Amino acid sequence: MMSIAGGFLVPLKTKGSIRLADLSTGTPQQPTEITSGSDDHHWFYHRVLWLDMNGDGKKDAVTCRAKKSLLGSGTGQLVWYEHPQTDSISNPWHHFIIADHSDTFFDITTLTAPTGTNTVIVTTGFFSNQLKIYWTTDPAGKWTDTLKIKSRVIEEHIGHVFDVQIDDVNNDGKSDLLVTSNGLSNTAVYVYEIPADFRTQTFTRHTIMTGFKSHNLLPGGGAPGSAKTIRNPSINNGKPLILLSGDDDSHAYILNAVSESVSDWSYHSNKILDTKGGTVGGITSHDIDGDGHLEIFVPAYSNNLIHIFKLLP
Repeated sequence: MMSIAGGFLVPLKTKGSIRLADLSTGTPQQPTEITSGSDDHHWFYHRVLWLDMNGDGKKDAVTCRAKKSLLGSGTGQLVWYEHPQTDSISNPWHHFIIADHSDTFFDITTLTAPTGTNTVIVTTGFFSNQLKIYWTTDPAGKWTDTLKIKSRVIEEHIGHVFDVQIDDVNNDGKSDLLVTSNGLSNTAVYVYEIPADFRTQTFTRHTIMTGFKSHNLLPGGGAPGSAKTIRNPSINNGKPLILLSGDDDSHAYILNAVSESVSDWSYHSNKILDTKGGTVGGITSHDIDGDGHLEIFVPAYSNNLIHIFKLLP
């Protein structure tokens, strides 16, 4: 099953949706929309992740959504759509709001605190300028009782918080947050070390790259875009590489660590694509030909092209 999240903050694209495409048969079926409520189309959506939120054994669709009027400020919500009890995805998917102020991207993981293990959702706020973490105190790990859902602000001083990925960035055996802030100023790639107690202790911030310049000065324009860690299958250990979309700076980057020291947060920046204008979208990778080397896919959105690079040792 493939989820398709759509919509954006620019005029004529603000009405979004989430659709599911069944890829289990030889021919993909017509996507089925699950955001069919009366209010759902007033929002746009960027990402969908899957987690059993109510303990019924079925994975539900978790997402952040946002909306912005032409002249007003933007707002967002962290929500989940309940998987129908029947196996048919065409039945209604009812949504439940967890909280406001989380509007673009997010990630889900499991963290251990002194009181036990918790499933957590880390969210970004492009409009709220907040990086937040949510967890539930329900003994069964359910997210159905909002009184048992807790949260805290990790950061609110780096501008428009755009994307977050949870991974071990410095190869010390502990998860970190890989974060980008997007805009016309105050833009950067950061890593936050997750403390032993994520509920109360400080997330230590490290700056990986700054100085992005957007070619698009209109509302919605900015740089950089999403960052994503990848590991070269030809190399069995070491810190991961970071794929970075420049978004409206028209570049694609690979960032590689200067050293393998877990306390060294210095990176080399390598431009692998310069489109000379326009937008570079989110970058992904996969070994599509089975030769043991990753292919990197860079969408040059404004040029209607996808550039493919092979990652070699």
